[in-house]
Amino acid sequence: MQQSDNLAAIWTPYVFYLDGKLSHCGVNSFQLVKTGPDWKIHYLIDNLHGGDCEQFIKQYSTDG
Repeated sequence: MQQSDNLAAIWTPYVFYLDGKLSHCGVNSFQLVKTGPDWKIHYLIDNLHGGDCEQFIKQYSTDG
């Protein structure tokens, strides 16, 4: 996360499954604004990974 006062930016990889089958993968980017004690999503954008999702999963896996 990158933060400056009440603004923050976060990105996270995602993997999407449809009916139990790997459909696609990519990265979500969130722009957040702190209003009072809470952070709220102001903007969300995502991209679609153009390569092999199995390799993408291995690259971003936090398992083991």
